[in-house]
Amino acid sequence: MRAVVLLLVLVAMLARTWRLFFLVQLPLLLLSAAFAIFTLSYGTPPGEFLAHVLATSTWEAHSSRASNPRRRLEGQPRAGGRLVTCRCRASFR
Repeated sequence: MRAVVLLLVLVAMLARTWRLFFLVQLPLLLLSAAFAIFTLSYGTPPGEFLAHVLATSTWEAHSSRASNPRRRLEGQPRAGGRLVTCRCRASFR
């Protein structure tokens, strides 16, 4: 806890303005929010599973899902005209 407070004080001293301080802290805020969302969604912190998915997927797959998350993928089944999605809870240990 002391290390976090010391780091925040150090960044605040270097930034000298509130605006710059918050701009410096923004990437950390976004990463921590993404970590929390992943952990709550999949029940495990990101680790080997996320690394495996990112390492074995193509850049086109990542960019297309990021730009249009509801886009129907090739070969994905439909039921009653609605998109069927599955959550994978597997872990590689």
